[in-house]
Amino acid sequence: MVELLQQCCQEQEEARVEAADSATGSIELLFGKQCVDVDADENNELKVKCGDGSSYTASLVVGADGMDSAVRSVLGKESESPGWLQSKAANFKVRRYKSPATGLRLKALQMPPNFEIRNSTSSFKPSSETMVVFRGVNKGTKDFASLGFLPMKDSTLVRPGNVNTRPDHVLWKMKTGAEVKDFFVKNYPRMDWDSMVSDEEWQRFATAEGTTFPYCQYSPGSAMPSPTRDTGVVLVGDACHGTSEWGVVIRVSSFPIICSNVFSSCSFHTIQHSLPISARELTQDCKMWLLSTER
Repeated sequence: MVELLQQCCQEQEEARVEAADSATGSIELLFGKQCVDVDADENNELKVKCGDGSSYTASLVVGADGMDSAVRSVLGKESESPGWLQSKAANFKVRRYKSPATGLRLKALQMPPNFEIRNSTSSFKPSSETMVVFRGVNKGTKDFASLGFLPMKDSTLVRPGNVNTRPDHVLWKMKTGAEVKDFFVKNYPRMDWDSMVSDEEWQRFATAEGTTFPYCQYSPGSAMPSPTRDTGVVLVGDACHGTSEWGVVIRVSSFPIICSNVFSSCSFHTIQHSLPISARELTQDCKMWLLSTER
């Protein structure tokens, strides 16, 4: 996302310079900055204060700083004599609720780029731009696990394999790389784990705490204009309406899938243990593969 933001800013700046467009503002990206406060002066101009002591003046502040938004907390701060920024503080008190994904746990195994997947007669390499999901052979409520790979633009980078499970899954009780490797070898037998994952990576994965999907939340208020309505603050993204990463439950070929909101409209292809068609045919118009890991 950071790379995409940089590219968009660079493209706009190049277009602005090429067209000698003085009406379009220049964009400057500043890294390593953390917003800690937002205040307004007597002219309603906004001042963003950062953790390193620096500050920046603006007419419009866009709070795109995530579920724990510092910008939103400023708007929701109650005061006996609030300025216009806090005049509707109650509108920016976060409301939270559970989703099917709340409480699920996640961590990622670092896989090599362009890894191979074996079938009964040969093997094939899924494109880095294809979303791939493996179904494990375990079927129990505490040992069932899928291994998911999100699309990546750069085919030379390490490919994270995401594991989402219930919080009481056996995977979270494993403390050594050898235990985790044994689980993966048995649960995903179509993968040549010895050639793809080092002992060091198995150990790193075993000791990693991972993350837990949070409650969904939203802020009833999304913008706070100044009295003159020529300056103001607006919230976007998770700062305004944060949702768990996986929120849509669908079914494909009798398999229940919890699907990311981003991919809820994509087409799905089920690949069983025998593959009567070629890998080239599989990659045509394929946005997601659902793989059975049985041999």
